[in-house]
Amino acid sequence: MQDLLYINDENDNTCLESFLHIAETLMNRHLLKVRDHYYRIVDCEFYYNSRIHNDPYALTHEQSGNCGEWNFHGSGMDITLTSQHASGGIMIQGIASVANGHEVPSKDSATSGPLKVCSEIFQHVGSVWADTPLHFGLVPVEQSIGRGVIEATIFSVPRIGLNITKDNHGNFSKRPYRFLTFLHLPHKEGEKIRKYLTLEAEEAISPVAYQAYNTGRKW
Repeated sequence: MQDLLYINDENDNTCLESFLHIAETLMNRHLLKVRDHYYRIVDCEFYYNSRIHNDPYALTHEQSGNCGEWNFHGSGMDITLTSQHASGGIMIQGIASVANGHEVPSKDSATSGPLKVCSEIFQHVGSVWADTPLHFGLVPVEQSIGRGVIEATIFSVPRIGLNITKDNHGNFSKRPYRFLTFLHLPHKEGEKIRKYLTLEAEEAISPVAYQAYNTGRKW
């Protein structure tokens, strides 16, 4: 898992490329398993602080331990991005249940918001007794449900809920470090997502294309 979470922080561009590669791996190549339930990660945010990539918002995601561990905190849960010279995490903002025979997640199957994600996960944890096996973590798609899943387009937009007074000259509050799939699902701050993707993104999409993604006709 550590290799899958490797970040090349030579500069800001290589960091963003690494974030996108990791997001692709998590969102299209793996499922989150909680006992007998499987979920796709459909919304996540990256927080990463190193000497080269000085993200002030990553300071709230600092933790001890190793890269690739779960970190539960007051705002939700992260996949840790800890190394000898860096700290941070990938906050899980949204998940969608994988139902048999349905490759495209439905709105009813989606959970949006980091604390709601935690609630959805923990309601399936099961028995309090230690001798009851608990299978919780990421699994490759091929080893989980016995078939592939549809490959979704990944969109990158700025993170949400950031206090801009904490920002430094790097304009980290505006960087597209939030990654989304399946725009027809409920995602927090949907209007800001639409505006950014159609007007502000470096590779903006047309309103017609956005409407197709937003209505579930494209993914």
